[in-house]
Amino acid sequence: MNKEKIILIGLIGTSDEKEGAEYSISELAELVKTTGGEVVSSFIIKKQSIDPAHIIGSGWMDTIKSEIENKNADAVVFDINNIKAVQYNNLEKYLDVKVLSRCDVILDIFALRASSAEAKIQVELAQLNNMLPRIRGKGMVLSRLGGGIGTRGPGETKLETDRRHIQRKIHKLNESLKAIEKTRSLKRKSRENAVKIAVAGYTNAGKSSLVSLLSKKNLFIENRLFATLDSFTREVFISENKKVLLTDTVGFIRNLPATLVKAFRSTFEEIVFSDMVIHLIDSSNQNYEECIKTVDDELEEIGYTGKVIKVFNKTDLADSELLHKISLEFPDAVFCSVKEKTGIDAVKTTISALF
Repeated sequence: MNKEKIILIGLIGTSDEKEGAEYSISELAELVKTTGGEVVSSFIIKKQSIDPAHIIGSGWMDTIKSEIENKNADAVVFDINNIKAVQYNNLEKYLDVKVLSRCDVILDIFALRASSAEAKIQVELAQLNNMLPRIRGKGMVLSRLGGGIGTRGPGETKLETDRRHIQRKIHKLNESLKAIEKTRSLKRKSRENAVKIAVAGYTNAGKSSLVSLLSKKNLFIENRLFATLDSFTREVFISENKKVLLTDTVGFIRNLPATLVKAFRSTFEEIVFSDMVIHLIDSSNQNYEECIKTVDDELEEIGYTGKVIKVFNKTDLADSELLHKISLEFPDAVFCSVKEKTGIDAVKTTISALF
């Protein structure tokens, strides 16, 4: 199957934002790659305000249209989460290709990754809530249901333009989630007397690998974004007579769509009801500070107020100067390499000391 050819577009208000935009675009390129697409070109456009009709100005519209023709591109992805219905329609009409947001791409990855009944319901709910505001008659926004990035998930074959139909589907999915949440709540109640620890972090920081190593049980592990969407809880002995319940959680990413956070509420509650959070960080990532801020902000957003220990993973891949800088910046942090199985005792000792 031929890969979809994608053009990426980032937006900045001032030149000072360029470095951050470049990192965000490179991350978006990885997201597109995860969906099976191929990035053929990217632009960072400086614009003081977003055009209400087309997001970008007419000059850039012509440039992008020309690039689409030169590269034979199939879609344009904007590095923003919210595109209005009128903007989708206008852009797709003028550019004559599919137009997507960062949110659309992330939702598409979640649709690809969903395996459990709960995850599938949560993803479908998020996609429908994301789709609902943009339904405006007929056009390419709806004809996108033919296939490719941004089209996987909620039973597209019979997805009607009728808003009421989608609202009824959303209601039905919410009811299904309530039943699952009730079961989850009962399980949580049965664990009330146990020490509960959640492993949270930026996507691909190695959360599943850490839980697998500590619990000596094989979880699904792969070096890719959002490898797992389901939270797994395992018993772990952190010392000879100290046992905790360790939960692997959904990875965070910058600008995580609000529709996803809302739909995955019950999954994120595993973090909220934990006694401690291990914030796992990829120490080889030069943009670790941005990743840390993203996770800290999301933990605050979902309402977690308990203990947090920062654990820097992948020391085997990190530059020594970078590790030194991090150790000065975070003197209480723990350093490890799950892959090389180094520093794991230090992680256990730190957990044990806090209880």
